[in-house]
Amino acid sequence: MANILVVEGYPPSLSALTAALALGNHRVVEAKDGVEALAKARAEHFDLVISDILLPRMDGFEFVRQMRNIPASALTPVIFTMATYDQAEARSLAAACGVKYFLPRPSTSKETLEAVAAALSEPPPAATEAGPESERIHTRLLTEKLDKRVEELDGLRAGPFARSIMVVEDNPMDLDFMLQALEENTLVNPVRVCRDGEEALEFIEAHSMPDDPDLPLLVLLDLRLPKVDGIEVLRRARQHPVWSQVPFIVVTTSRENSDISCAYELGVNSYIVKPVDFAAFAAVVKQIKIFWLLINEPPFPETGGH
Repeated sequence: MANILVVEGYPPSLSALTAALALGNHRVVEAKDGVEALAKARAEHFDLVISDILLPRMDGFEFVRQMRNIPASALTPVIFTMATYDQAEARSLAAACGVKYFLPRPSTSKETLEAVAAALSEPPPAATEAGPESERIHTRLLTEKLDKRVEELDGLRAGPFARSIMVVEDNPMDLDFMLQALEENTLVNPVRVCRDGEEALEFIEAHSMPDDPDLPLLVLLDLRLPKVDGIEVLRRARQHPVWSQVPFIVVTTSRENSDISCAYELGVNSYIVKPVDFAAFAAVVKQIKIFWLLINEPPFPETGGH
């Protein structure tokens, strides 16, 4: 029996891994993000770590890199779970933090236990230095995975005429949390993602008529954005006669009174501090769905349902 740390932010995947490992009589400790996993790795020794790559707060690559600095965990074998990553490039990044094994998502219990047995049977390869090129690949892989998830979600949503939900978020882990929560709550509206404030402002300028089908039903806006911050995006949107009517919900890590006051002065409809775990995040998105998409009457009509 091995002592295994499983790091997974998506509850169905976490449950599946835990159930598979139970069949092998392994002891399982769960963590929902990289920060929580690092704290648990510092608190006790694990024989093996199984981690998703795209995690809230701290992704899998960074978690393992930092875990390698803990003397007791420097040689702990790690399995990365993955679905849409480019295999070759993901493996080169994994090598930088001493990870040799990958487990596809989804996997059968048999595949999971075979991967665990293989990883426990030999020491992990030595970690290598992660240079600038590795960091560029890292960022691109995170972005590509999120683009794929947006496409998959859009394929599930009903009707080409349903107005979209616009998400303005640059942090890959937080964006993944948001997309998972939207999927968990079965929202049928398409999702449009802008990854910085400049991109959001360009979209606002390009779609300024009330009958524009790309005008969103709702905007979920982070404040800590590159190029142009969220406060400026909100300010510029509220100066526009059409976008001044679009509901904006700030979803951010900031609890600063100055940010809260400024956002409400500029006409934000709601201000939400991001929860740190998926269950709480999904509950927040459920409340957003109930009020803003089901109860609230939107300023502009749409012919699709949600």
